[in-house]
Amino acid sequence: MNLLLFLFIAVLGLCAYFWKRHKLSEEEKELIKEFSWLLQASIQDLPGMLRMIAEEIRERLGFKTVMIGLLDEKKRWLERIEAVGITGTSFEDLKRYRIPIQELEERMKEADKIGNVFMPDDDTIIVPIAGKEEILGVLEGTSPDGKVMSMGKRIRLLNLLLPLIAKAIENAKMVEEEKHTLEKVGVVYEVASMIGRIMRTDILLPQVVEAIRSRLNYLNVAILLPERGRLRIKVHAGYPDIDMKKAEKEIGPERGVTYMVYKTGEPMLVPDVRKEPLYVGNRSIGKSEIAVPIKSKGKVIGVLDVEKFG
Repeated sequence: MNLLLFLFIAVLGLCAYFWKRHKLSEEEKELIKEFSWLLQASIQDLPGMLRMIAEEIRERLGFKTVMIGLLDEKKRWLERIEAVGITGTSFEDLKRYRIPIQELEERMKEADKIGNVFMPDDDTIIVPIAGKEEILGVLEGTSPDGKVMSMGKRIRLLNLLLPLIAKAIENAKMVEEEKHTLEKVGVVYEVASMIGRIMRTDILLPQVVEAIRSRLNYLNVAILLPERGRLRIKVHAGYPDIDMKKAEKEIGPERGVTYMVYKTGEPMLVPDVRKEPLYVGNRSIGKSEIAVPIKSKGKVIGVLDVEKFG
């Protein structure tokens, strides 16, 4: 199933879950439905989605300013990404300061918690954006306007919208990762096609392999060619921790990502070699692997294999 279609169905399911679990007014149902459509429409543009969330929350819930920050990959600090109601210069100054996670936790005290929302003072509302397994970021609104709605209603709506926002951000990150993966496979495939056109010039292959490794920032690169019913490592760059002759012997019908690619003629992406039974090599280090067939006149004549940390 197409990833975007799958995520769209998942969001609709989440809306249905809300309607069953919570006793929602018609106004609340309409808000959740409209918000869901807006989130889904912007799923392929994470920065644009965050901007839209900040604008909609500010307008619909009556805040003077709204800021959204996301935690970095190692969960060390919060990086402010989007803001509305703040002048460009002021926000750029705020973005320069990344909030340490300890400081963020100090601002979200249990005594100030209402549902999933924190109110450290009467002028500020802090909303952790919690994903399925971890905190993704924080939404912060200031100077709530009592004329737009009561504080109780505002907090209820934030609590209702929060899971939708978190799910949408997770989905947008998945889409970004898929795009990045397809781009990586596309680049390697393009290089493999070029190699197929110059295979007769063996003298160029070592330079090609080294160029791929250095220019595309891969850890290991190898070109494997068939010989007497097996795949042989014709040229390689990197692999400081592998006995190449031993690895070559292990590649065969039952083992080897490259052999599978050679036989099927289809590229193969391995996000973590430690979890791939076919992988031949050092499993003590977390690496990803991309293997693509080298073709000439529609026939598979070899395999280009690249590895990278992470």
